[in-house]
Amino acid sequence: MLRGYDFSRAASLINPRMLYNKHLGLKKPVEQLLAAHDAKALKLREQVQQALSLAKTCAELDCVYSFFQAEPQGDSIIIYSRDGAQPERFAFPRQSSGEKLCLADFVSTPAEGKKDSVALFVCTSGAHILKRAAELRDDGDYVLSHLLNIMAICLAEALAEAVHADLRMCWNLPDRGSGSLEDLMRKNYAGARFSFGYPACPGLENQAALFRLLRPEEIGVSLTDAFMMEPEASVSALVFHSHAARYFEII
Repeated sequence: MLRGYDFSRAASLINPRMLYNKHLGLKKPVEQLLAAHDAKALKLREQVQQALSLAKTCAELDCVYSFFQAEPQGDSIIIYSRDGAQPERFAFPRQSSGEKLCLADFVSTPAEGKKDSVALFVCTSGAHILKRAAELRDDGDYVLSHLLNIMAICLAEALAEAVHADLRMCWNLPDRGSGSLEDLMRKNYAGARFSFGYPACPGLENQAALFRLLRPEEIGVSLTDAFMMEPEASVSALVFHSHAARYFEII
């Protein structure tokens, strides 16, 4: 369990394209607009820096993660609890055409009695930052409230990137390239992480098994009846070390 993850480290991994283009609606890369002294981009950067400074005072960057023994079973992955409880089954769809990939393909069959390993994590920027954003909204500061909400989400995603990098180090998986933000954005590393609800693993119900294994309630993250995480600014993932692991869609 990691409490109070280094804010500067997480902030340095915020994806500017996600922040400025997806969340804030800029049509061109922010670096290009700033270099051209675009007035809107310059103003937006100033507001983002204000929100980031405020986030540093109220975000709670916490994470729980663990490595588990695992083995494939058909299109499922069996993950063994560290405390001897019943193993959990994570079921995944398989592509009906093309390479016919399934996430279970990225876990090795036990050899000589030794099982493969996977990692699971849940990280969050906490409930307090969202509460502060709600207070700003109630006070009529709608712009800063909106930006702080976005910052909470971006920090959770950046924390996921940082934790994934830490897990690769534990697996002794050297990153390709310099390990820069650009390299991370390009997934220039071995292995891959997958969050439930996305194309290769659309079944959100797998969150229940992940919560039983990790117990992220200890860092203040809970699961709704619809398998959504609260606080919203939280990220969960299943992480593979296999060099064959990569992103794909179910077709």
